[in-house]
Amino acid sequence: MLYQLSKGGPRSPCAVSFAAAAAAALVKRGKKAAPSTEDPIFRWLSKVLAKKNLGQVLDAGTGPDSLTWLARQEAESLTAVTACDGMYATLEDEVMDFLDPSRDEVLVGNWKDEEFLARKSFDVVLADYLVGSVDFFAPYFQVGLLRRLTALTKPGGLLILVGKEPQEELSCEDPTSQLVLDVECFRDAVMMLGRQRPYREMPRRWCAQRLGQDFELLKDDEDDEDDEDDEDDKDDKDDKEDEEEEERSCFLSKSSASKLEWCGHKRLQHHERSRCVPMAEAFKGKSVALYFAGEWCPMCTAFTPQLTEFLAKNGEKSAVLVSSDFTQEAYETHRGHLPSSMMAVPYGTELQDELKRKFRLWGGKEKPTFGEGRRGGIPALVVINEAGEEVKYLDAESKGAGALGEW
Repeated sequence: MLYQLSKGGPRSPCAVSFAAAAAAALVKRGKKAAPSTEDPIFRWLSKVLAKKNLGQVLDAGTGPDSLTWLARQEAESLTAVTACDGMYATLEDEVMDFLDPSRDEVLVGNWKDEEFLARKSFDVVLADYLVGSVDFFAPYFQVGLLRRLTALTKPGGLLILVGKEPQEELSCEDPTSQLVLDVECFRDAVMMLGRQRPYREMPRRWCAQRLGQDFELLKDDEDDEDDEDDEDDKDDKDDKEDEEEEERSCFLSKSSASKLEWCGHKRLQHHERSRCVPMAEAFKGKSVALYFAGEWCPMCTAFTPQLTEFLAKNGEKSAVLVSSDFTQEAYETHRGHLPSSMMAVPYGTELQDELKRKFRLWGGKEKPTFGEGRRGGIPALVVINEAGEEVKYLDAESKGAGALGEW
């Protein structure tokens, strides 16, 4: 079963012939034009994305198949990532001639490294068999991988996950399917005996649950209306593609909240009115900054009066507290020292932690919880737009009140 992006813009035209899609996608990026693909998933994606500039694209778990397909698409830039030096060498031999070195790059890196591409974001993120293979390179990192991929997807962007739906039962009714399953079990056993971790595919429903409200999924239930001259070719390949699609599945997800595009529905605490209000109320024509601070931090307590004075003089600006306090009582005390009109992310909520991880800002005492991968400490402000995208990072920890001059 395939999925298509849901809301936030016009639906991609599925009723496009393979021939038209191929013609629209044929772009000679490098020394040579990339060949067409026979892979049914990539052929389907070519239809869905026909005549669409993909913008900045990340191939998060690259290989010859995915990168060759992307090289045929119209895109501003391609960034391909592999965790394996051997795969990099393979790409050098097989794919590099299809790429434009002035705008495309192939990198070796591991998504467990929080600093790797941490400041980047992309219009399209492709993960071709990556969720299933990540165990080999980063054991038990499926949840962390999806977190990294969502953070790398721009608001309104596209996250494409491709994988094999895992077999729930270890026995099959027909001999052919049982043989395939036995071969897979044998392969996994050999890898384990060789002290290597086997691949571990995750069900689509698990991925969808993990993505949660961050992404919208829509089943592609529209009938294909291929051009008449493609009907014969389509009929010849239907049976083969149906069989392959049973083994390999894909869904497209339209990013809505992954880059903090939660402003319309998430709730903030309004101290002055002692109630929760929609986050969108923090804007209303104002420039908004998230204020990362804790009552226990001496630099924060010194900076807060300066921030209060700055906001009083600049009515077009507003701050929202993201607390680093360790107890509800400390949080309430902290809020009592802030302007009564300042909103705050409710204490102890997932959103509070999500913002810290998203912008990689937390106090030194919070390292046991959030780790070492921060870009700065507290106090700090991040100016955001209404889509939740970062506009400016204000390093108040280092610059004090001087950071406010950059707002």
